[in-house]
Amino acid sequence: MPEQLLMTIQVEKAVRPELAEGYSLRSYRKGDEKHWVRLMNGNIGEWDEEKARKELFSKPEFNPKAMFFAIERATKTLVGTACLWSKPDDPLGLGWLHMVAVDNTHRGKHLGEVVSYAVVDAARKKGLKEVRLNTDDWRAGAVKTYLRMGFEPVLNVKGEDHTARWEALRKQLGFDK
Repeated sequence: MPEQLLMTIQVEKAVRPELAEGYSLRSYRKGDEKHWVRLMNGNIGEWDEEKARKELFSKPEFNPKAMFFAIERATKTLVGTACLWSKPDDPLGLGWLHMVAVDNTHRGKHLGEVVSYAVVDAARKKGLKEVRLNTDDWRAGAVKTYLRMGFEPVLNVKGEDHTARWEALRKQLGFDK
């Protein structure tokens, strides 16, 4: 199985998107775990609250102030999420855009972009200079979002040349300038 694609952005280069009408944005609150699990299931693997606590919420890389949710105001439903994953003592000064998901019924409103930007902005406020993310070729919609935000592909990952994969993906998405 090939390595995941890697993308990077210098935090000062991120482009702030507009939040769609009818939605708001907020950071994590105690009790949001069940909503996070609902958003992840079917988007990024299969989760339950125990697995989420063990693999995300209890880790030192997790910062509750840097996990964001898009909320549909009319129903107060959490419909999108992303979080900043960073090591407290990272000498490289970088963070990771981690666990981005949007409820299928709310796609097309750039909510993934909004929660992803919130993470990049949180990294900037934390003093980090760069944010990276891992993704897959088949996540074309997500890749399009990241490219629109200003993320750049990394062409060599762990000694594997991803140039051809990126050329194909850029062409598929209409970014083949």
